[in-house]
Amino acid sequence: MSSGVGSDFKELVRARTDIAQLVGERVALQSRRGGRELIGLCPFHDDHNPSLRVDADRQSYKCWACGEGGDCFAFVQKIENVGFYEALELLATRAGLEMPRRSGSDGRGGDAQGSDGRPTRKELFDVLKWAENEFYTCLKTSTEASAAREYLKSRNFSPETIEKFRLGYAPLDGQFLQRRGRDRFKPAQLAAVRLISQRAEGDGFYEYFRGRVVFPIRDASARTVAFGGRVVPGIGSPDAPKYLNSADSPLFAKNKTVFALDVARLGITQRAACVVMEGYADCIMAHQFGVHHAVATLGTALTENHVGVLKRFTRKVVLVFDGDQAGRDAAEKSLPRFLSQDVDLRILTLTTEKDPADFLTANGAGAFNELLESAPEAWEYKLRLSIERHGLASVDARERVVAEMLELFRQAPRFGGSARENIVLNRLAFRVGLAESRIREMLAASRRKAAPQATVVRKTQIPNSNPGDNLSSQSPTVSNCPSSASSKTGPTTARGKLERELLECVISDPAAVSAVQEVVATEDFSDEAHRRLLALCYRVADAGMSPSYENLIAATEEPDLKSLLVTLEATARAKTQTLELDGPQAARAARQGLLATSLRLWKRRIDVHAASMGRLQSQSDSPGTLDAAQLDHLRRAMEIHGERARANTTT
Repeated sequence: MSSGVGSDFKELVRARTDIAQLVGERVALQSRRGGRELIGLCPFHDDHNPSLRVDADRQSYKCWACGEGGDCFAFVQKIENVGFYEALELLATRAGLEMPRRSGSDGRGGDAQGSDGRPTRKELFDVLKWAENEFYTCLKTSTEASAAREYLKSRNFSPETIEKFRLGYAPLDGQFLQRRGRDRFKPAQLAAVRLISQRAEGDGFYEYFRGRVVFPIRDASARTVAFGGRVVPGIGSPDAPKYLNSADSPLFAKNKTVFALDVARLGITQRAACVVMEGYADCIMAHQFGVHHAVATLGTALTENHVGVLKRFTRKVVLVFDGDQAGRDAAEKSLPRFLSQDVDLRILTLTTEKDPADFLTANGAGAFNELLESAPEAWEYKLRLSIERHGLASVDARERVVAEMLELFRQAPRFGGSARENIVLNRLAFRVGLAESRIREMLAASRRKAAPQATVVRKTQIPNSNPGDNLSSQSPTVSNCPSSASSKTGPTTARGKLERELLECVISDPAAVSAVQEVVATEDFSDEAHRRLLALCYRVADAGMSPSYENLIAATEEPDLKSLLVTLEATARAKTQTLELDGPQAARAARQGLLATSLRLWKRRIDVHAASMGRLQSQSDSPGTLDAAQLDHLRRAMEIHGERARANTTT
């Protein structure tokens, strides 16, 4: 289904979008062998070795592990889980372009609402950007915000930091946004991004943030997606929670969003490390002191979703906890989750009973960076705590230390049997002076002892579980992975491979389309994705244009078709480069020979099918039973008809 926007505007947006920069907002990209092709970890599956390729010259991306690929529009469609029109709208806004009127629209310049009647993502981003400006202006100019300004000054936030992070203030009356936006936004739009909510009793709405310093929360593309609020001392109810974050919304998920990633991304890449704070106030103060690779979670522990986002930019992650007993307890409690993470994860608890912001103010960035550099790995942190508690002076003390470590290993998911477990057990044996074989025996016994209890727990939980409950805990990269088929995995049949060869011939030499069109009808292709791409080639050619890669990818709005097109173009280009080693004339002759061979094989398939149908037709008027040869013809004809029938049901 067409977006209803002209091709000229789509191409303008494409020209204003650098795909390397676009993808680089989500993934750390590095030059491959010093060339224009960039590589990184794929955001669409749980990638461990860089599988994503970004071609800056062709403005395309391709993951050779999960099969995702396409242009800038396809990337936004996949990463944001939106249709083509919304992807175009988001990229147009990013490029500073105003969307033209959509053909068939009501004259409001595009979709005022999504197809289900709810606000579009573009609208929601606009609401949040407006709210951020209102909060910021209120903090800077309103007499109501004088207490908030004094609080920020007392916490040593500089004017430059306040401006950089666009801190704001939400007045106590609870009507601020509704009053300011009355003529601009509907209550449903404010409610969709969790700025207001319907009152439980009576009419009207109440605002989430009242009497609070407001911290904008942005995504990796620096778009405001939510807010955090901190109460101002002496303002509002003393029972109000000190910190409050926006509820989850269509744009925001607390357990997946990393605060300040948009401003820390460059620092993370330069330092090859990421510092994770427990709160945004500490994170902002770290940036004020020059710790530019700092980010924060939003009132939750670091989750696998957070780790999945961060490891696209760096392998080293340092978690910073407060130096008081509560911070030490929180760090120790979190260890089982971190031990088996596929990153170099370190734990830092401050040496004084202060939070990171106070520590930086008192000691400076130099002392803080020294602590970061010396932060131990997760298992080492636990070992130090255990030795601090029990010592190593006696055999009993050593066994207590080992017992605590083994309990950690037993609780850590996906740790048992891993290469990391082998390395850690070897190091633990050396540190405590026990034989590694003895430690392994103790760990095996601990796991056997816990196994029956774990089985009981699983049996009691399964009947009460809701299949849908697991959906929210899944990584967004996994949920966006494709579920099908040949466009991602490649053809498995001889016929599918021949179809792909013919498509590659057209893409590498667009002039070949006329020869292919004389022999191959679109409905002859059995693979649905191949059939749609061949039909696109024919449509472009019939319109008087060359079915080149550039024209084809501009002519479709379907991300899966773009993914297939990028795959075939890359494969065809690699073959052409190999052929050109013998010179351009030899390469041209080889391409023509490949096309002729592919068409000859295709004609042979058609002739065999026609002959089979002819024999069956002549036999239909004759009495008697079918002989072995006739049965074989019947079987082959049924197979071909079956392929066509399956193909037709998918169109």
